[in-house]
Amino acid sequence: MYLKVPVHDLEIGMYVVNTGLSRDDDPNLYSVEGLITSEAEIRAIKADGYQEVIIDMGRTIVRLHASVRQSEDSSHTFPTIETSAACGMSGQNQTSLSDELPKAEKALGEMLFFVREFTRDVRLGKQIDVSASGAIAEGVVDSVSRNSQAMLGLCKLKSFDEYTYTHSINVSVLAVVYGKCLGLSREQLRELGVSGMFHDIGKTAVPEQILNKPGKLTADEFEIMKTHPAKGRAMLFRIGDLSRDILDGVLHHHERHNGKGYPNSLTANQLGLFPKIIGMVDVYDALTSRRCYKQGMIPNKALSLMFGLRGEDFEAGHLDRFIKCLGIYPLGSFVRLDNGLRGFVVETVDNSPLRPKVKLFFDNAMRKITPEELDLSDYTTPAIIECLDPAMFDINPADYVFAT
Repeated sequence: MYLKVPVHDLEIGMYVVNTGLSRDDDPNLYSVEGLITSEAEIRAIKADGYQEVIIDMGRTIVRLHASVRQSEDSSHTFPTIETSAACGMSGQNQTSLSDELPKAEKALGEMLFFVREFTRDVRLGKQIDVSASGAIAEGVVDSVSRNSQAMLGLCKLKSFDEYTYTHSINVSVLAVVYGKCLGLSREQLRELGVSGMFHDIGKTAVPEQILNKPGKLTADEFEIMKTHPAKGRAMLFRIGDLSRDILDGVLHHHERHNGKGYPNSLTANQLGLFPKIIGMVDVYDALTSRRCYKQGMIPNKALSLMFGLRGEDFEAGHLDRFIKCLGIYPLGSFVRLDNGLRGFVVETVDNSPLRPKVKLFFDNAMRKITPEELDLSDYTTPAIIECLDPAMFDINPADYVFAT
């Protein structure tokens, strides 16, 4: 369970979580991972101007004082997904995962090439052309329509390139997958994919010393960072041929349900569908992606943290549906069963969010076993009792999820 705590309530023994969100969303959120061990550390955090931290209650070793215990019962508490009403993926796959993987990989490769070349041309001040973006996004839409698991697995488990490009691709794919779960039309899905591809293009106009600064942004630097959505929208508007929905997704993806986002502090009833979707999947990808300054959160924990922000940062209905769409244990989750065996989720199952299909590779001592696939929705099989972090065992999920 996660809890957002004001820095004036910070205590020795609290375990701070690095969400990776402070760079773009809130530079006043302290995110240096680890246990608070001294009063000097707390004084330094306050002196640097930080206002809030997110702590992991399971790793905090101090009893919380009364004011924090009271906030634990408030809307700032990050409950576990298992206690929510969220449930699994919807929709039938038209093709098998193995059949769709090469097609999905081709579509992602084409998107990667386009995003890389487009971003390079923008930075070099060359004339830019968005005419191919629709066809590129359609490749993703086609693959997701046939089997969304293949595209999701590739974009979240395989490393194609540096974060600058993979983040744009992941946001595009996640947006299309969620849009499919909402039942959007093919044209809406195509435009949603384009908006996801371009959502951060305005960062090309932000000085690199700010984008790549390792420490906390100053107030002035964050004001410059906050200009990237408007700069991206203006850049794309000048080119023409992009719909208002696409441009709105770019401009407003950092707005939040409670009006505390930027650049215009819009509330939920002022936001269209595209900004709500792009903003939500943008945060999910930021949480689950590995960066030079943090490990990625495992999907189960990222969804749990986001669930705690429903009704604040995210519209509750959309977040609940997004969790249903991905599943409580998304593809690639490393899990331990109640019989001690360990493996990876290889497919989510309709109407059975806690019991997906898994492929087992290890015993309880992490010794390799003969791989075995189980459909846990058959209630005669074992059940998942824990979601594990594969990085702790130095294993790459892609080596196992896509193993034949």
